Amino acid sequence: MDTIKSRLLKILALTDSPVPGEREAAKRMLRDLCRKYHIHPDTLLSPEMELRRFKHRGGKDCVLLILCMKFIIGSLDRKARSAPRFIDLEVTKAERIDITDMIRHYRKAYRKDAEDFWIAFVNRHDLAPKDAHESKSITADRLERLLIFMRGIQSDTWIRPAARISESTE
Repeated sequence: MDTIKSRLLKILALTDSPVPGEREAAKRMLRDLCRKYHIHPDTLLSPEMELRRFKHRGGKDCVLLILCMKFIIGSLDRKARSAPRFIDLEVTKAERIDITDMIRHYRKAYRKDAEDFWIAFVNRHDLAPKDAHESKSITADRLERLLIFMRGIQSDTWIRPAARISESTE
Protein backbone atom coordinates (compact mmCIF):
# COMPACT_ATOMS: atom_id res chain seq x y z
CA MET A 1 0.00 0.00 0.00
CA ASP A 2 1.34 3.40 -0.99
CA THR A 3 1.12 5.71 2.04
CA ILE A 4 0.41 9.43 1.83
CA LYS A 5 3.94 10.12 3.04
CA SER A 6 5.57 7.99 0.33
CA ARG A 7 3.31 9.54 -2.34
CA LEU A 8 4.23 13.02 -1.12
CA LEU A 9 7.96 12.24 -1.15
CA LYS A 10 7.71 10.94 -4.73
CA ILE A 11 5.81 14.04 -5.85
CA LEU A 12 8.26 16.35 -4.05
CA ALA A 13 11.16 14.65 -5.85
CA LEU A 14 9.43 15.26 -9.19
CA THR A 15 9.00 19.00 -8.46
CA ASP A 16 12.78 19.32 -9.03
CA SER A 17 12.66 17.45 -12.34
CA PRO A 18 14.64 18.95 -15.23
CA VAL A 19 11.67 18.18 -17.51
CA PRO A 20 9.33 21.23 -17.42
CA GLY A 21 6.08 19.30 -18.06
CA GLU A 22 6.90 16.73 -15.38
CA ARG A 23 7.87 19.46 -12.92
CA GLU A 24 4.61 21.40 -13.50
CA ALA A 25 2.49 18.24 -13.25
CA ALA A 26 4.19 17.35 -9.95
CA LYS A 27 3.55 20.84 -8.56
CA ARG A 28 -0.11 20.55 -9.57
CA MET A 29 -0.38 17.09 -7.95
CA LEU A 30 1.26 18.42 -4.78
CA ARG A 31 -1.15 21.37 -4.65
CA ASP A 32 -4.16 19.06 -5.20
CA LEU A 33 -2.98 16.58 -2.57
CA CYS A 34 -2.46 19.32 0.02
CA ARG A 35 -5.82 20.88 -0.82
CA LYS A 36 -7.59 17.51 -0.52
CA TYR A 37 -6.25 16.92 3.00
CA HIS A 38 -6.18 20.61 4.06
CA ILE A 39 -2.51 20.40 4.93
CA HIS A 40 0.88 21.88 4.04
CA PRO A 41 3.62 19.50 2.77
CA ASP A 42 5.97 20.42 5.63
CA THR A 43 3.25 19.69 8.19
CA LEU A 44 2.48 16.36 6.55
CA LEU A 45 6.10 15.21 6.77
CA SER A 46 6.40 16.32 10.39
CA PRO A 47 7.12 13.53 12.92
CA GLU A 48 5.12 15.43 15.56
CA MET A 49 2.52 13.23 17.24
CA GLU A 50 -1.01 14.27 18.19
CA LEU A 51 -3.84 12.46 19.94
CA ARG A 52 -6.57 11.87 17.33
CA ARG A 53 -10.05 10.38 17.68
CA PHE A 54 -11.12 7.64 15.25
CA LYS A 55 -14.82 6.76 15.38
CA HIS A 56 -16.25 3.31 14.72
CA ARG A 57 -19.66 1.62 14.80
CA GLY A 58 -18.67 -1.19 17.15
CA GLY A 59 -18.32 -4.91 16.42
CA LYS A 60 -16.66 -5.70 13.10
CA ASP A 61 -16.19 -2.01 12.32
CA CYS A 62 -14.10 -1.63 15.49
CA VAL A 63 -12.01 -4.66 14.53
CA LEU A 64 -11.55 -3.26 11.02
CA LEU A 65 -10.38 0.08 12.46
CA ILE A 66 -7.86 -1.64 14.75
CA LEU A 67 -6.54 -3.73 11.83
CA CYS A 68 -6.11 -0.60 9.71
CA MET A 69 -4.33 1.17 12.58
CA LYS A 70 -1.96 -1.76 13.06
CA PHE A 71 -1.28 -1.95 9.32
CA ILE A 72 -0.36 1.75 9.11
CA ILE A 73 1.62 2.20 12.33
CA GLY A 74 2.84 -1.36 12.91
CA SER A 75 1.59 -1.82 16.47
CA LEU A 76 -0.71 -0.19 18.97
CA ASP A 77 1.85 0.32 21.74
CA ARG A 78 1.38 4.11 21.60
CA LYS A 79 -0.67 6.31 23.86
CA ALA A 80 -4.26 5.23 23.24
CA ARG A 81 -7.68 5.35 24.83
CA SER A 82 -10.84 3.60 23.73
CA ALA A 83 -14.53 3.84 24.46
CA PRO A 84 -17.60 2.07 23.04
CA ARG A 85 -17.63 4.08 19.78
CA PHE A 86 -14.15 5.56 19.36
CA ILE A 87 -10.43 5.03 19.78
CA ASP A 88 -8.08 7.90 20.59
CA LEU A 89 -4.56 7.19 19.34
CA GLU A 90 -1.37 9.22 19.16
CA VAL A 91 -0.40 9.50 15.46
CA THR A 92 1.39 11.78 13.02
CA LYS A 93 -0.66 13.77 10.51
CA ALA A 94 0.41 11.43 7.70
CA GLU A 95 -0.63 8.36 9.72
CA ARG A 96 -4.00 9.95 10.50
CA ILE A 97 -4.65 10.54 6.81
CA ASP A 98 -3.58 6.99 5.89
CA ILE A 99 -5.71 5.37 8.61
CA THR A 100 -8.72 7.50 7.64
CA ASP A 101 -8.33 6.70 3.93
CA MET A 102 -7.75 3.01 4.58
CA ILE A 103 -10.77 2.58 6.87
CA ARG A 104 -12.96 4.48 4.38
CA HIS A 105 -11.76 2.20 1.55
CA TYR A 106 -12.34 -1.05 3.46
CA ARG A 107 -15.73 0.00 4.84
CA LYS A 108 -16.88 0.60 1.28
CA ALA A 109 -15.39 -2.73 0.14
CA TYR A 110 -17.06 -4.53 3.07
CA ARG A 111 -20.49 -3.09 2.20
CA LYS A 112 -20.06 -4.22 -1.41
CA ASP A 113 -18.92 -7.70 -0.37
CA ALA A 114 -21.74 -7.98 2.18
CA GLU A 115 -24.30 -7.16 -0.51
CA ASP A 116 -22.82 -9.74 -2.88
CA PHE A 117 -22.58 -12.29 -0.06
CA TRP A 118 -26.27 -11.78 0.77
CA ILE A 119 -27.30 -12.41 -2.85
CA ALA A 120 -25.05 -15.47 -3.01
CA PHE A 121 -26.39 -16.76 0.32
CA VAL A 122 -30.03 -16.40 -0.75
CA ASN A 123 -29.32 -18.11 -4.09
CA ARG A 124 -27.14 -20.86 -2.56
CA HIS A 125 -29.95 -21.88 -0.24
CA ASP A 126 -32.71 -21.43 -2.85
CA LEU A 127 -34.55 -18.94 -0.65
CA ALA A 128 -35.65 -16.64 -3.48
CA PRO A 129 -38.72 -17.58 -5.51
CA LYS A 130 -37.82 -19.32 -8.77
CA ASP A 131 -39.46 -16.62 -10.88
CA ALA A 132 -37.67 -13.77 -9.04
CA HIS A 133 -34.88 -12.02 -10.87
CA GLU A 134 -32.56 -9.11 -10.10
CA SER A 135 -33.66 -5.76 -11.42
CA LYS A 136 -30.13 -4.75 -12.39
CA SER A 137 -28.02 -6.58 -14.91
CA ILE A 138 -25.08 -8.62 -13.66
CA THR A 139 -21.63 -8.09 -15.13
CA ALA A 140 -19.34 -11.05 -15.73
CA ASP A 141 -17.08 -9.85 -12.90
CA ARG A 142 -19.96 -9.64 -10.41
CA LEU A 143 -21.29 -13.03 -11.50
CA GLU A 144 -17.87 -14.55 -10.87
CA ARG A 145 -17.75 -12.94 -7.39
CA LEU A 146 -21.22 -14.31 -6.58
CA LEU A 147 -20.23 -17.79 -7.72
CA ILE A 148 -17.09 -17.68 -5.57
CA PHE A 149 -19.19 -16.69 -2.56
CA MET A 150 -21.77 -19.38 -3.32
CA ARG A 151 -19.11 -22.10 -3.62
CA GLY A 152 -17.67 -20.99 -0.28
CA ILE A 153 -20.99 -21.24 1.54
CA GLN A 154 -21.53 -24.65 3.01
CA SER A 155 -24.89 -26.08 2.10
CA ASP A 156 -26.98 -26.14 5.23
CA THR A 157 -30.53 -26.97 4.24
CA TRP A 158 -33.22 -26.06 6.70
CA ILE A 159 -35.62 -28.87 7.52
CA ARG A 160 -39.02 -28.10 9.01
CA PRO A 161 -39.25 -29.21 12.65
CA ALA A 162 -42.19 -31.50 11.83
CA ALA A 163 -40.12 -33.21 9.13
CA ARG A 164 -37.18 -33.63 11.56
CA ILE A 165 -39.47 -35.26 14.11
CA SER A 166 -40.91 -37.69 11.57
CA GLU A 167 -37.39 -38.56 10.31
CA SER A 168 -36.14 -39.30 13.84
CA THR A 169 -39.10 -41.58 14.69
CA GLU A 170 -38.68 -43.70 11.58
